[in-house]
Amino acid sequence: MKCPICSGELEGKEDGVHVGKEELAFSAFKCRKCGEELVFEEDFDSLMKNALDLKAKHHYSKQISYSGNSLILRIPRELAKLFSLKEGTNADISLGKEGFFVKLAKPRGSA
Repeated sequence: MKCPICSGELEGKEDGVHVGKEELAFSAFKCRKCGEELVFEEDFDSLMKNALDLKAKHHYSKQISYSGNSLILRIPRELAKLFSLKEGTNADISLGKEGFFVKLAKPRGSA
């Protein structure tokens, strides 16, 4: 099969995405010439279904607590490990229509 980018030769490969302790496996193709990686629509659809199933499986419900004069929300260890969170990690909090969102802030000095 030919690469749609450079017409190089595509070779099949098995790949995976780690989510916490689990890995979602999928089939892909990589061009030997330009390195472009492709996934067929059926494989992508299957990967997305598995990701949604995993998301539903890893739903967390936490109780808000006090620490001093502030409210705190504890982050489960599994999520902290997945996102390499540690004490001192900066996060941006923004408001939305249905609540608030937390986004990890880029470390100072990174582009």
